Amino acid sequence: YRTIGRANFLLSYEGQIEGASVSNNFAEARALRALVLFNLVNYYARPYGTIDQDLGIPIPVEPNIGEELPRKSVSEVYDEIISQLELAAQDLTNTNKARITKEAVYGLLSRAYLYKQDYAQAAQYADLALGSATLLNGDQLNSYYLDPLTSDETLFGIDFTALDNPGANDALYATWSIGRYEDTAATTDFYNLISDTDARKGLYEEWDTTDNPKPYGVLKFGGVDNDVVVIRATEVLLNKIEALYYTNPSEALTELVNWVQTYRDPEYSFSGSGQALLDEILLQRRIELAFEGHRYFDMNRYQLDIQKNDNCTVNCEMPFSDYRRVFPIPLNEMNTNSLMVQNPNYQ
Repeated sequence: YRTIGRANFLLSYEGQIEGASVSNNFAEARALRALVLFNLVNYYARPYGTIDQDLGIPIPVEPNIGEELPRKSVSEVYDEIISQLELAAQDLTNTNKARITKEAVYGLLSRAYLYKQDYAQAAQYADLALGSATLLNGDQLNSYYLDPLTSDETLFGIDFTALDNPGANDALYATWSIGRYEDTAATTDFYNLISDTDARKGLYEEWDTTDNPKPYGVLKFGGVDNDVVVIRATEVLLNKIEALYYTNPSEALTELVNWVQTYRDPEYSFSGSGQALLDEILLQRRIELAFEGHRYFDMNRYQLDIQKNDNCTVNCEMPFSDYRRVFPIPLNEMNTNSLMVQNPNYQ
């Protein structure tokens, strides 16, 4: 909401400032505001079209510090996100991928419409986003994540320069890297989902630990100054393939097989249909977008139960009905906004 407040402050001057880049700057603020609203509604509210749809999030539209606002419905939040992204796309002229681009906004629209289950629009905006993008090849995977902003795979990312560097022990990669904190890793179960002929297998490296089974380090975060990918072309293609499953399943199958065979695993084959096809699409999303912030949202969208690995001893299963599948509204928000309603069972 701090980001939204700053965007609203800038947008409050719309129509009062002139200049060559003014329209682009206002469009940037509008797009980033929409992106933050999208993340907030997916963490603090139930997925679109499921339960508790009246409990969305507040939508500030003016830079009024201390203003008390009620929760809008999930549908109203999505309407705001989509309308703001569509407006932003009209005026964006950025080509630097460290600034949000028109293609990135189209990609975010494909994501928003996919989550909203408007599959025709999701596929349409995916095509717009992919117009000038170049999909990432398998032999580029390991180098891509170390410097994603130089690749045509990236539509928008957060530039992380030497000036931002907090040091090797505090950078993003410290929790993922061998020899640092080693707090976060891929499980053997996940690693075994990836075929031995799939290039994505090379993004994981077994750690020499006493654990049984041993965890796998994630090489996507291998540098102190890793840029952070917000949206990339392959995610958008997977958005399109999932959307096509509901509108043209045979085309979805063709697109899926062609992409995996061409860009990830030349030995790949799949010919299923119906639920098997949807499961395979979601599996490929899981493998491709692992540790990039999508899997939890995908499981919520499809109301899938969370099941931890065989070594789990506490809270090993969390069905979609569990109240903890949506985050609690923070206490400071509850204390300062009398119109705020806490999520069920957190009271």
